[in-house]
Amino acid sequence: MKSSKLNITFDGSSDEEHTIVLKNKRFPWWIFLFLLPLLLLLPINKKANIKLANAAGIPIENSVVTFVYSTHWPYNAKPEVKIDTQSDNNGCATFVGIKLPLYAFLFCGGDIATVCVSEGCWGGGSFPVCISSYPSSGYKDILLESKIVNFPFLVRDANSNELIDGAKVKVVVENNGQESESEYLSGQDGACQSVEYSACAKIFAVAEKQYYQNDTIYDFAYNLESQPAHTLKLKYLGKTGDLKINLQWFSKADLDLHCVCPKCTRDTIFYKIKKHNCRSGNGFGELDVDANLHIVKTDRTYDTTKLTNTPVENIYWLKPPQGKYKIKVVWPSYTNETEQTMYSHGTVNFILTITESQSGEVVTYRDSLVKAVGHESFKQFEYVR
Repeated sequence: MKSSKLNITFDGSSDEEHTIVLKNKRFPWWIFLFLLPLLLLLPINKKANIKLANAAGIPIENSVVTFVYSTHWPYNAKPEVKIDTQSDNNGCATFVGIKLPLYAFLFCGGDIATVCVSEGCWGGGSFPVCISSYPSSGYKDILLESKIVNFPFLVRDANSNELIDGAKVKVVVENNGQESESEYLSGQDGACQSVEYSACAKIFAVAEKQYYQNDTIYDFAYNLESQPAHTLKLKYLGKTGDLKINLQWFSKADLDLHCVCPKCTRDTIFYKIKKHNCRSGNGFGELDVDANLHIVKTDRTYDTTKLTNTPVENIYWLKPPQGKYKIKVVWPSYTNETEQTMYSHGTVNFILTITESQSGEVVTYRDSLVKAVGHESFKQFEYVR
């Protein structure tokens, strides 16, 4: 510390001389020693941008991503912070609100964090990253490898749930903008051979067999993987001849299909007489599908395991005679209250389809039956060929 001396003489009666000493003081630099720890605790705001893509560079969209980092704040009750977001249609995700003390960047290498990608078709996982290396404007790429899944297809009857062999299953796989197609046949156990797929591939499969209605699926492979085997259910529609009369309805009610052909005016084809020769000698008509039967078990209770909400009845002729066909859709009478409760379902809508295979003519009727007092128990139709 330096000082200077100043002599001052006052005009007046007194001859006294006064001395004022001025001292120059320096700034106390040592105060920085106390402020430095506080400066190191200054919060620094940071954001991190990432982009998820597969090995082919295709963006991975709508994936849940979590950014996990340590705050490094002293005496913090929550030393670890998690920020959740979701990748957009371009696979991009931005984490905002990342706060770290200055010393974390100076002495901790910018802090080590973890990007956690939720488990999905690309497998997910955790990826260590350095926050300071994350660009504020551009995006840091994180590449994910696709999982491989393996599962078979099963083919079953939609009504009986029994396994179906000899069904053809065509599988189209769409992956990374490319499509591949394969065909398989179901074996006696109803299963097609198991094939490996990329978990993110879109699978379109269609099963078909003669006399059955096709069934299809369209889904991501990783959704199908959750099932031991994906089941394709085929509904038996009955055999096809030159003439086919098909009845479909949509409840567990029991409807019956009756038909009187032109040459058999006294004989009706229905559930009691399923097959008989026509008198013209042109062949026979047959009821080959009878649905939602009244099955009584040995203990006199009713077996309801075969009841279905998508029943079908079918009559066909290989060589049908010419003339007028009288067709009835009948709601049968019930012998007791138990049957009435089990098989009566109010109003039942049905579709009656008549198909001529040679001419390609198709006639369709849409109608309904109501099980109630005052309503008819059958509907009658005529068809002339």
